[in-house]
Amino acid sequence: MLYSMTGFHRVRQDFPWGTLAVELSSVNSRYLEIAVRADRELSSFEPLIQNALRGRLARGKVVARAEIRWAPALMRERLNGDVLRDYYREIQELQGELGGPVPAVTSLLCLPGVTESSSLMDKNSGEVQSALFELLDQCADGLIKMRGVEGEALERDI
Repeated sequence: MLYSMTGFHRVRQDFPWGTLAVELSSVNSRYLEIAVRADRELSSFEPLIQNALRGRLARGKVVARAEIRWAPALMRERLNGDVLRDYYREIQELQGELGGPVPAVTSLLCLPGVTESSSLMDKNSGEVQSALFELLDQCADGLIKMRGVEGEALERDI
């Protein structure tokens, strides 16, 4: 069977921790060239993505894209009340020495340590990695299938 080097496939799936999408596109090239474009949280997987694709594809200039969108409930930053209270007490003490108004509590939210954003990738790394490579495999299957359909059309034309 003749396979084209041109193809495209995208898969997307929702999980409790967010949405993951993988996209593969390829064009003609004499050799196999793989470029990976992944969101910052997924960048550590780039070499693994390349190796996985090298095992599945032989030729073409391939661009792999991986995107993650965290569930809104996980994105919420947590307020560290102890740190906020400490800042407020210190400001009140300084205000007694220096005079002037005590700032509103909301103006203290930008100070270091008052809000904590959880490291979402650390908490979900194993699940994300498994899901990523499952979707990458599905996407590669779809890309190869599309290349086969395109190859059949080329074979008929030739």
